[in-house]
Amino acid sequence: MANKKILLIATGGTIASIHTQAGLTPQITGEELLAYIPEAAELCEISTVQLFSLDSTNEFTERRREIKAKPHHSAERQFIVCFGGKTVMLGSEEELIEYIKPILKEQGFRKKAKRWMKTTDHFSYIFFIQGSCYDKDDFYVRPGIIINDIKAEPGPYGHFMTDIPVTTKEEILATALEFFSQWSSIAYLKKTVAEFVAWEKRNPVEKRRSGEVDYEADPVPAKCLFYLSGWAKEEILNL
Repeated sequence: MANKKILLIATGGTIASIHTQAGLTPQITGEELLAYIPEAAELCEISTVQLFSLDSTNEFTERRREIKAKPHHSAERQFIVCFGGKTVMLGSEEELIEYIKPILKEQGFRKKAKRWMKTTDHFSYIFFIQGSCYDKDDFYVRPGIIINDIKAEPGPYGHFMTDIPVTTKEEILATALEFFSQWSSIAYLKKTVAEFVAWEKRNPVEKRRSGEVDYEADPVPAKCLFYLSGWAKEEILNL
């Protein structure tokens, strides 16, 4: 079997930066980055192109459109875009939908518009793709969970949800399925909600707003539970 062809698109960012008198400055090229991973040449045919040398603080949305418009695209090649610590997804929302549709269907999800849902005994899982109202080329991936055993009304994303960074279609789906798998036990749900409620008592809103919380010493048990209503938390603890 022929090796896959990969194009590394270098754009600057922290990953390409070195310390200078002006601070971190993107100066490392795509070729120099590849020199750090010579083993890659054994796994694929990899080449690189340097499109930009941007600082990580630069807004990347406009640049992403430029990358899509460049004449580097080919059916035979896949792309990796380096920008700081991010992996940037070049594919469109439509490409993500086409990728996940058969996989989610096989796993029992039913699709309505850009929302997939699967119901089990205790939970209903939602995979939701939401377009941005600011940029037609941007979108958000927000998996959510409905707890079927409580009466509290869920929101459009469920009783609680998470945001998945828009990276590669494979990573997006894998992260969503891992999230669903994590929240598949009532016992785990009750335990984590109890820990979260205790954390909220130690760190009330006023303390959080004033910046007094040490999140490293006292980490949030599960950030997605910030979306849970007080009524939902009470019902869960009484299950």
